[in-house]
Amino acid sequence: MNDRQLRNLQKNRHMADITRMILSNPLFKNLTERDQKKLARLIYKAETIELYARERDVYRLNQSFDQIVNAVGLVLGDMLEDEEDGREEGEPF
Repeated sequence: MNDRQLRNLQKNRHMADITRMILSNPLFKNLTERDQKKLARLIYKAETIELYARERDVYRLNQSFDQIVNAVGLVLGDMLEDEEDGREEGEPF
């Protein structure tokens, strides 16, 4: 199964879940079938956008975390070098 088929299968499963939730909710019992499909597509699109935004934030957070870790590593490395330069040869540390 290629990527496109897998994405299509996942989308169909997700749409079926959304449709099932719409049908089980008494708030939407008076909607026509056409309106139910429109609502399902709208919910799917909103969830997809939310997922995209969340993944993007996580990616940014990971990049920020990597930058922080690298900066801390550089500072610690500089501190260790300064400590080593300040020691006399007879001192163990």
